[in-house]
Amino acid sequence: MHTIPPEHEKNVARFDEAAATWEEKPLRVALAAAIVAGLRSHISLQPSMRVLEYGCGTGMISRAISPLVHSVLAMDSSPGMLAVLREKTREEGVANISTVVRDLSREDPTAETFDLIVSGMAMHHIADLETVTDRLFSSLRPGGYLAVADLAPEDGSFHEENSGVAHFGIDPALLLGLFQRHGVRQAASREVHAVLKNGRRYPILLTWCQKNSAEEAGR
Repeated sequence: MHTIPPEHEKNVARFDEAAATWEEKPLRVALAAAIVAGLRSHISLQPSMRVLEYGCGTGMISRAISPLVHSVLAMDSSPGMLAVLREKTREEGVANISTVVRDLSREDPTAETFDLIVSGMAMHHIADLETVTDRLFSSLRPGGYLAVADLAPEDGSFHEENSGVAHFGIDPALLLGLFQRHGVRQAASREVHAVLKNGRRYPILLTWCQKNSAEEAGR
């Protein structure tokens, strides 16, 4: 029988508890909006796209891009976060977002495949970036895009309390290296926002790639 480590349960419980008031902080709302703007400036969102948001939280990114794409699957390890997302989609009349509780560092992905996979401010909570990246790529269609927005490397001062934080920011070179193992093109990283907090500036980087087409993969 698979045993879930107590630390994992604590992390999920922490996000479950925070879910109801998650969007009450203007900093988080502004950050999600900036990530969406950065995403749209580098990747053309199309009405035919099926999108996965991994580590979606209350779905601020999913809800913002849902009018621009065919559908969004919002995935998170926190049932509490997803419950808030479902409530907000009902309130806002959003019909093309579905949810699933899943932790790709511990579980296989769904059988679905996607034209775009996006993750915003989730990867620094994930210890095993290699496994999660591999599983995200397995869900990405040929020619599809993977985009990760997260903190640039920092000294651990961004969070008031670092429980559940696996990385003090994410080195874009590390992400690009993980991407390139799968056969990609147009891999790049750009600053799309900066969080000003306690007199410090914390850059937020969007690191993305396009997976090779089926033809390119077969060469």
